Amino acid sequence: MLLFASTLSANADTVDNFQIKIRNKLLLNESGLGSALPNIKLLILKQSDRNEILTVTYYHCTGGVENRKLILKDSAGTVVYVWNFHPESSRAKMGIPISQIIALIRDRSLFSLSYSDSFSKDEINLSLLETDNKNHQNVLEYYKAKIK
Repeated sequence: MLLFASTLSANADTVDNFQIKIRNKLLLNESGLGSALPNIKLLILKQSDRNEILTVTYYHCTGGVENRKLILKDSAGTVVYVWNFHPESSRAKMGIPISQIIALIRDRSLFSLSYSDSFSKDEINLSLLETDNKNHQNVLEYYKAKIK
């Protein structure tokens, strides 16, 4: 019986995962451990969604996180803006007005959105961001070359 009890208290294999939505429509849904999470995705923010909220829900495998942040960076890796979220729940949705993101991006180059919290030793890349008035040809290849 003791062996059974110790087996129950062992840590289960879990993974971090996140969802990004606009108007409750799922746009990105990723999960993985460590380097498996930051698959490079491109999210194009439409001018027609300017009055909507970009919602990110990040489920950390450990739960109970604090100091949750979404970080917007330009293609040079410079932090443009950081949104901080209260720790009332590790599963609480984090919302950013799309109008605010579009105002920060303007006509500049490609941007990235990443997540950080008190348990993450590194920022987790969630998505690349651009607006729908830009030329997106070869944009992923450009970004991959910049981060190598």
